[in-house]
Amino acid sequence: MNRYEIDYGVKRPLIFEPYDMRDHWRKALYIKIDDYIRGNVRADTLVGYDLAQRCRRIEKVAIEICMAYSPMRNYGIKKSEIRTAIDHIFKLMECEHLASSDGDSAHIAVSAESNAD
Repeated sequence: MNRYEIDYGVKRPLIFEPYDMRDHWRKALYIKIDDYIRGNVRADTLVGYDLAQRCRRIEKVAIEICMAYSPMRNYGIKKSEIRTAIDHIFKLMECEHLASSDGDSAHIAVSAESNAD
């Protein structure tokens, strides 16, 4: 994955760069980011976001992470890399949420069919 930009209707597009996890400091920060997001962002809200809402939420969380952990100063990790990590975690959360909701729906449908017999 290379550097890319997403223009979502504001003055500056969001820039994303690959988040390299070969360094243990980067892995540790990724875990902190994951913990922060899972504690502050609900997966069910992510599923309904359009592109602009998603980009605004990524930027908001990136600012919060940068203020809390100072990744550039402490680890040499740019904000554009932090955005990529956030987007990746958002996608994981969406998949987990959809898998769990689809599983529940399938279970409910099977239960309803078996009760009808």
